[in-house]
Amino acid sequence: MLYSVAFLGCSSEDKTSSPEETPENLIGSWKFVGIYNYFDIDQTDNPHIEYYDNGNVLTFSSVNTFEDNVEINNNGNFTITADSVLTRFYNSTAISNPYNVAVKIVTLNDSILDFTCTNEDNIGTCPCEAYRYVKVN
Repeated sequence: MLYSVAFLGCSSEDKTSSPEETPENLIGSWKFVGIYNYFDIDQTDNPHIEYYDNGNVLTFSSVNTFEDNVEINNNGNFTITADSVLTRFYNSTAISNPYNVAVKIVTLNDSILDFTCTNEDNIGTCPCEAYRYVKVN
């Protein structure tokens, strides 16, 4: 509750210079289920989704930390900007150099999280692949 009070006390000027408040429906665990492939377009010009079994699980908390259970447990902090860029700052002890991953949230609701690369990462004329996660709790 203290966390919510802190955000309610911020002025609109504070929010423009800092990351956005974490969307409530992002909090929880999300399982990777597939990749939208824009190179395999169907008859109606929609991207094709390739589904995967046993995908990794990303878990986001209300205090802007996350866990990623890919092979070796990775964790860290995350931010979200006003233009829906989610950046995960990994601080895993299993890697020699901490790193970050920035993605653009395309869809976020109570059951689906889709994201793609940011404009800075999109090199060339082909669109980025989009990753689909479904909420598991």
